[in-house]
Order: sequence, then structure tokens, then C-alpha cells
Amino acid sequence: MKKILILGSSGLLGSNLYKILKNNFQVFHNGIKKRIYNIHDIDELNYLVKKYKPDLIINCVAITNIDFAEKNKKKTYNTNVKLIKNLIEIKKVYKFWLVHFSSDSFYNNKKKSRETSKKIFPNYYSKTKYLSDILARKHGLVLRTNFFGFSKNHKTFTDFIYESFLNKKKFYLFNDIFFSGIGLITLCKILKKILSNNWGASGVYNLGSRGCISKSKFGILFAKYLKIYNKNFKAINSKKILKVKRSNYMCMNVDKFEKEFKISLPNIKDELINEAKNYLKND
Repeated sequence: MKKILILGSSGLLGSNLYKILKNNFQVFHNGIKKRIYNIHDIDELNYLVKKYKPDLIINCVAITNIDFAEKNKKKTYNTNVKLIKNLIEIKKVYKFWLVHFSSDSFYNNKKKSRETSKKIFPNYYSKTKYLSDILARKHGLVLRTNFFGFSKNHKTFTDFIYESFLNKKKFYLFNDIFFSGIGLITLCKILKKILSNNWGASGVYNLGSRGCISKSKFGILFAKYLKIYNKNFKAINSKKILKVKRSNYMCMNVDKFEKEFKISLPNIKDELINEAKNYLKND
């Protein structure tokens, strides 16, 4: 049985991947509720890899809070970039396949971006994610994605929408930011398919939903499906309240992924409904 080590197992994506992969693979982690080893220390990271000798390392580690990243550049660089550099060094001794989760944050074109489309870096987070993307692609599979979904301890976009409409206090939704997000559970199941059918695959791929939607329309449809919709929100331009600049059009063309892995990706509105069902289950 193939051995997999998940880095970032205490985070939302890593912990859900562990649950979904553990029945089909021998999966190791660095703690689900809290970290066991300091993986930002190359010696401790080396010990972790030596301990389990995985066939695959899945990297889910990242600082994703854009405002935090802008104020804490050294920590962000060490987490988002240096960790990959350290893994590459360790890989010289312990051979393993690498799967790295990247971002859509450096896309901002007038149409859906392909993997080769022009990149922009509106903030430090997007810059570090692209740097790690470049490093990781030489050693395995890079998946550029943007996910949403139910969580108990983490604040996802859908968590924000759910809680904001329930609180019935005034809040804002951005009508100028568009994306091709994908549900958390769908994302995990797709990776499971890749590991089962395309072990050892490499390259860079956009992995999101088909279609493109604004954050405001997404929020409205999500709330209406859950029957918690009210008019206490205001759809506005993000520039009016965001301190750190973001990309506005992060929609992705996923043709390359579908062709390579022969996996049909869902429409974003269907994903919205599927994730809404998880909130109903956990209400």
C-alpha cells in the first residue's frame, strides 16, 4: 500500500484529505488537532520524512490570510516558499512524489485564465504562492485551486456567508470579484481519484469549477438555497473597504485538467448547492 504524508493536516484541507484518503492508502500526518513537529525547521521536517519514508507528500501548508501576509512577510515567505525549498533538499535523499496546492490569486485576466495565462501579483500572498508553484512543479503535481465549504474551526467564504445572513447585521458582499471555486469535499475526492488512477502525475493544472461567478451572486444564491436570505447586506466594490489589493477576475479555464485526468468538473452553481447541503446536515 502506498504511503502518504500530509503536511498541513491540522488545517481544513489537510484534515479532510486525511479522512477521505485513509481508507485507501497508508496515510501519515503531523497532527490533526495540533502540530507534532515544527516542519518549518528543516531538521524536524527531515526527521518526519525519515520516520515515515512516504511515497508521496501532499503539501497543504500555507498562510492564506492576505492581510496577515502583507504585514508578516518573513513568516509568510518561510511558510509558503521556504518549506518547499526544504522539501526539495530532503527529496534528494528520500525520494517521494510531491502534490502541492497552489492558488488562483495571481490570475486577473478579462477571461478565464489558462495555466499559461499572464500572472499578476497584487499582494505578497499571491507572489509567494507563485514562487512555491514554480519550485514545486519540477518535483510533482501542482493544483491551482480555490475551495469553499463547511468547517467548525476555520472561517471559509461559505462560513462567512452563512454566519452573516444568520446574524442579520449589515455586511458586505463584493460584486467586482469573480472566481471558479470548488467545494472542499469535491476537491478531496478528485485528488483521491488522481492518486488512484494517475499516481506520479506531474505538471501544473487549474482545478476549479466550470463557470464563473461573483462573490456577491454566490453569497445570494447560497443564502437563498439555505432559506436564510435577507437584505441586510450591501453589494459593493471591494476597493471601498479592502486595505490590501486583490485580483478581481480569478476565473479559471479547467480544460487542461479535464483532458489529462478524464475527470468532468462540476458547475460552480451545483457545487454551491452541494456545499449548502453540508450546512443543512450540520445545522
